[in-house]
Parts: sequence; C-alpha cells; structure tokens
Amino acid sequence: MTNKEKALALISTFASGDLELAKSLLAPEYKQHNLAFGTGADAFVAAVAGLQ
Repeated sequence: MTNKEKALALISTFASGDLELAKSLLAPEYKQHNLAFGTGADAFVAAVAGLQ
C-alpha cells in the first residue's frame, strides 16, 4: 500500500469507525499535523472512536 493509499484509508476510518484498520495503518511514532488532534497513533484512534 502506498503512503497515499494509507492516508486515504485512514481518512475513511473517520466515517467507518474501523478502529482496527486505523491501528493497523498507523506507525507508533505517527505525528499528527492537525493541531485540533493530539499526536501519536493512540490519539488518532481515540479521535476516530470519539466520532462514533
């Protein structure tokens, strides 16, 4: 999977709520560049869960 495909798949998890997919695509050292969200894989997954 290319980085672009991974990014699109991660974006889709906000709508689908697929936490396992989000966890599988994120590297532990993931850095979030949107200041509205915390940084790191755990923060991203928590944001996806919070939207459900």
